[in-house]
Amino acid sequence: MKSMFSYCISLLYLDLHNFKTPKLINIDYMFKKCSALTSIDITNFTTLNIINKTDVFDGCDSIDVKNVNTTDSYIIKQIPSCEIF
Repeated sequence: MKSMFSYCISLLYLDLHNFKTPKLINIDYMFKKCSALTSIDITNFTTLNIINKTDVFDGCDSIDVKNVNTTDSYIIKQIPSCEIF
């Protein structure tokens, strides 16, 4: 899933709660420069096996941590607007 949605500059919302990710190992730059992205549902994402996780949300300046539906603390810490950790 490396760079899967990178540079999707018009993307506003993603609902990925049905993605199956237990074998996922690389999410480098997955949402890089998705500058219009404001909310994302990644409820069932698991990062337990992820090895490569560089700049997952780099350049996603419009996303608000309150609009990210996940309990995965690693994902939350990657969001640029996150100031709670």
